[in-house]
Amino acid sequence: SLPEIMEEILELSRGRLKKADIIVDHCICHYGQKEENPLDSIYFFRKDQIGARLVDDQKYKSLLPQSFIDKNLRVYCREPRKSAAVEAAFTEWTRKRGATSPFLTFSQDNSYS
Repeated sequence: SLPEIMEEILELSRGRLKKADIIVDHCICHYGQKEENPLDSIYFFRKDQIGARLVDDQKYKSLLPQSFIDKNLRVYCREPRKSAAVEAAFTEWTRKRGATSPFLTFSQDNSYS
């Protein structure tokens, strides 16, 4: 759960961060059918044939994404001066979990304050 993840990240910061310093968010994006390939339920027409048919996904396999759902865990830092501590704790958290390396971006947007 998000509160548990937040506590783990705070613990990994070794006292450099408090609960008020970070926001943890879980974002799931998909193509409307969760993990299913949306092309499996769409019929296509060809000008030179009568009737519609499903696409042979083996034919287009190299063009299709490997996964049809993205799951992202985002950690926002409220204080720019604490961003290094957030980065270190989140990187260690992902490493311990065997997750993919964190993709880190920084913003000067202070609207979360």
